[in-house]
Amino acid sequence: MALAIKYGDMLDQGVVSNQEGLARLAGVDRSHVSRILRLRLLSPEIQEWLLNLPETTESRDPVTWEQLDELIRMPSWQSQRESLQQLGVVLHQ
Repeated sequence: MALAIKYGDMLDQGVVSNQEGLARLAGVDRSHVSRILRLRLLSPEIQEWLLNLPETTESRDPVTWEQLDELIRMPSWQSQRESLQQLGVVLHQ
């Protein structure tokens, strides 16, 4: 999530002109940059939750990339929050 915010800021501030330039600068392909940037479509509460997750070293992450991608595709923030809660995540609003 922090990377999504950083990438978005770099685009907004004109450090790079587009996702392709950002991908070159980061040393990754454009599809990776696009995937990271889409995290900004999550509700503010989910973004905050992601930013505050502790580093996982011995167990699974509470959500997978695939689950986040499903949330991102949902038409409303309310739907995103409800779906995340169905996965057992409690958001504080």
